[in-house]
Amino acid sequence: MGAVNVEINGIPLLVAEGTTILKAAEMVKVKVPTLCYHPDLPPWAACGICVVKVGGSPKMFRACSTPVGDGMKITTHDPEIVEVRRTVIELILSTHPNDCLECPRNQNCELQRLAAEEPANRRGPRGLAVRHDGRVGGGHHGQSASRTVSGRSTSSPTGPSTR
Repeated sequence: MGAVNVEINGIPLLVAEGTTILKAAEMVKVKVPTLCYHPDLPPWAACGICVVKVGGSPKMFRACSTPVGDGMKITTHDPEIVEVRRTVIELILSTHPNDCLECPRNQNCELQRLAAEEPANRRGPRGLAVRHDGRVGGGHHGQSASRTVSGRSTSSPTGPSTR
């Protein structure tokens, strides 16, 4: 296998042909957020968090499963990419169980970490309430009202809000 020249956020890099964009980014210490990626499993590009842009293409590519090509100019972070990631996180949270405080992965959860790190929390990640100790977690069942980061009520005595 040969080597290919790529550029990641303006940083030139020579990598083996077939290397994924995600692995190439790691080589130059550029962090691309992931949720479904695991180094011991084949990539399946299910979550959409790792989207990046490749110069000359109107599409976004999933870094975990897209191999680099010679001459690729890859952008890992810009306002449009950040907005897409924010939307993906919000969509995942919209269908995620609201029981973080009862979950054994609480405070050791990739989704919680992404919701806190990515700009999604500026709008208030749905389903993740701020506890009185300031940490992010889900609302308790039977609680009269939980507040999200944005301050909106996520539950009431009659059940979850429809917002």
